[in-house]
Amino acid sequence: MNTTRCLRFLLLAFAALAPSLAAQVVSPLRATTTPGGRFDQTIPFGQSAVGVRQQIHDDLRGQSLLVTALGFRRALAVDSAQARTLDLALDMGPGDFDQAGTSFTLNYTSPTAIQRVVARRTVAFPDWSTTPRSYPTPFDAGLVLDSPYLHSGNRALIWELHVFGNSLAGGSNAPNYIADAFRDEPSNAASGVQVGTGCMPTGSFVESMGLLTVFGDALPAPQWRVAPAITRGPRSQFATLFIGLQETRATLPGLCGEVYVGQPIAAFGGTTDQGGTFTPSPVTLLFDARLVGLPLVTQGVVADPGRTAGAPFSLSSGRRTVVQAPPVAPLRIASLTSAVSPLASTGNFRAFDGLVVEFR
Repeated sequence: MNTTRCLRFLLLAFAALAPSLAAQVVSPLRATTTPGGRFDQTIPFGQSAVGVRQQIHDDLRGQSLLVTALGFRRALAVDSAQARTLDLALDMGPGDFDQAGTSFTLNYTSPTAIQRVVARRTVAFPDWSTTPRSYPTPFDAGLVLDSPYLHSGNRALIWELHVFGNSLAGGSNAPNYIADAFRDEPSNAASGVQVGTGCMPTGSFVESMGLLTVFGDALPAPQWRVAPAITRGPRSQFATLFIGLQETRATLPGLCGEVYVGQPIAAFGGTTDQGGTFTPSPVTLLFDARLVGLPLVTQGVVADPGRTAGAPFSLSSGRRTVVQAPPVAPLRIASLTSAVSPLASTGNFRAFDGLVVEFR
């Protein structure tokens, strides 16, 4: 009787859970109808005989999945991607996108959370050498799990593919097998345009320049980074960078050049290096949508003891730019790869980057 009740309870539990488990999901979601657009991802299917690729899908957090297979599709690139067989194994487990880094094991919540869902075996991958008639292409490459993997949705979903052998490997001349992929940029940057000309510092053959780059960052939260700089100024001399809200062209007695900054709102002091460059640390500001498009102008002033006429200073050219809006928040997917060994402990980490995957 107790056994019967237990079975009934389990059946009811699975029946309640089933509607919330997605049967087929493409990550990232936008790739369902749009190609990823990247075609430089050669690990783990490409030229190397061995390798490992880990991918962290934080976009699947909050979504329960019962994964029975992983599917991949070809990229837009036309390449000699003949059919091949891979000697591989696959692990899956929960992880944390915000704590991810260059260690394969540490990206999981714990080593014990790693599940071997495909035991090492040889898997055939189809021919991708014929140019497709349309994009995106079908998910016709992939592998079926030995047993389903239940993703609870509480954490990011990690899969890790170990390649122990590739039938068409052979270095740089070997045919590639490039799966569809994407890469998002977490920042918009505007370096602006030059305003006027700078003075010719004593002992130099090039005029001093002012630089200004404004970054609109999406992560860790919408914000701005303002990064001014002086280049080609007098060496090892005190320098000041001014930032203003208005471009002007004023001539002051004794100065070697024009003043381009009007309505100054900030100044940064320091010393130029042996190359005549002064680069203060970027300033981070809280994002305010009302300031998007606001013009900014910068100019540098550097002490120039060798100047015999007028004030002993050199002025840089100006730089005019506008405040940028942060990009739409990039997809929270990351990849970690190594072509050194299928059992590598560390690899090359890239945030907002990864293969397009169909979880079935």
